[in-house]
Amino acid sequence: MLEDIHPAAIELPLALWRDQDLAGNHPAAAKERYLARYPELFGPGAPEVHRFNVSAAIDIAYLMLESGESRQAEILLEKIYTVAETMPLLGFNGTWVGNAPVYALRGDRREALAELRRAVDAGWRAEWWYTFDQDPVFESLRDEPEFQAMRAEVAADMAAQLARVHEMEASGEMPAPEAGQRDQ
Repeated sequence: MLEDIHPAAIELPLALWRDQDLAGNHPAAAKERYLARYPELFGPGAPEVHRFNVSAAIDIAYLMLESGESRQAEILLEKIYTVAETMPLLGFNGTWVGNAPVYALRGDRREALAELRRAVDAGWRAEWWYTFDQDPVFESLRDEPEFQAMRAEVAADMAAQLARVHEMEASGEMPAPEAGQRDQ
């Protein structure tokens, strides 16, 4: 069931398509994709944001802001903020980066950076490369020295973890993947 799949397994591909649609000046196509998968986040009533769709809600809020639907985006951002405050930071049901996207989309760099720092210090690493290098939600932070320092810190940690895996494989402490499996 979809509830058994981590939301990011669904939302990251949608976000990548959204980014392509926006780059090609096709925001309606992106909106249709999200509407088909997350109809509860659209419509005349208040959006129904919950732990299984909070990441998609962030993506949709960004899309709405880029499409000039700032009022709808702000309603969605308020709901996202409220839901994210009730969720753990890490783990299968975590937000991973807290309310950093909400702060970033609202233009509050200081709070967005503080939330990212909290996530980095807690051990968040999932999809770090997308967050730091590609996610347009964080575009306004990319030139911030603190953002760059966090990116370098996480990249160094990930490289150290990979080196440790290679050491464990070489020592036999951990079996090495079969040929061709490492890059899958």
